[in-house]
Amino acid sequence: MKKTGKYLWQLLIFIMAVFFTQMLWVSQAVAAQVRVQASLDRNQMGIGDSFILTVQISSDEDFDLPELALPPLQSIEVVNVYPPSRQSATSMSIVNGKTQFVQTVSQEFNYVLSPQKEGQLTIPGIRIVINGQEYKTNSLSIDVQEEYRAGAAPPKGRPRFPPGYGSGGGAPNEAVTDPEDLF
Repeated sequence: MKKTGKYLWQLLIFIMAVFFTQMLWVSQAVAAQVRVQASLDRNQMGIGDSFILTVQISSDEDFDLPELALPPLQSIEVVNVYPPSRQSATSMSIVNGKTQFVQTVSQEFNYVLSPQKEGQLTIPGIRIVINGQEYKTNSLSIDVQEEYRAGAAPPKGRPRFPPGYGSGGGAPNEAVTDPEDLF
């Protein structure tokens, strides 16, 4: 009986080794799914206002990324650059006896920018090289007009804030009469 148990353990260890080796081969054979995306916190503003450009890279594998460089920006000034933030998560699921591991790695770059002239301005697509493969973000456009400038009066017929904004549960567009009671 001892001899049979010993062989069963050896067989079990062998099967597990083959299983994990095959999982490693399969995971290396499948190319990483990399996604790059650029977004703005707003796209309407006045000259001198600031806005945030976010570039997000996510993948199902870990990746090394050199410092991200913005392309030349016409009539847009870089005011501040935040340090990149990186997040990683791994999840495991078992469905019908099959175990599946999913890893997600994302890195985010944030830039504070400021337009320097009125009109339609464009932030061109940003070229990113990850593990030898080149990716490019979408290009973005902003509308710079004096009427959108922070603190400027809204255009006639258009309220500054949408109906009910900041009403705190009271009647929509309820006026605040006591400046000390903002919240």
